[in-house]
Amino acid sequence: MVNDKKFLALRPTSRPPSAPRVVPAEQHYNEFVAKEQAQLLDEFKKKGMEVLTPDLAPFRERIKTAGRQFPEYAPWLAKIRGL
Repeated sequence: MVNDKKFLALRPTSRPPSAPRVVPAEQHYNEFVAKEQAQLLDEFKKKGMEVLTPDLAPFRERIKTAGRQFPEYAPWLAKIRGL
């Protein structure tokens, strides 16, 4: 793991050659985790477990304005909004 600010502050020649492959790998990992999580939840439900799903609408509404309060977290907030 590397801090985004520190990584982007590096000269392009100082960045590891694997850097362009990070985004596709991150996407693949996120898709894999989502699929596995869905399968686990289905398995739990089939075995009788009650699975609670929170209402995300209030959270998503609040996150829209959080960037004004915390501009340094704008990249992370954008990722959260994309969920």
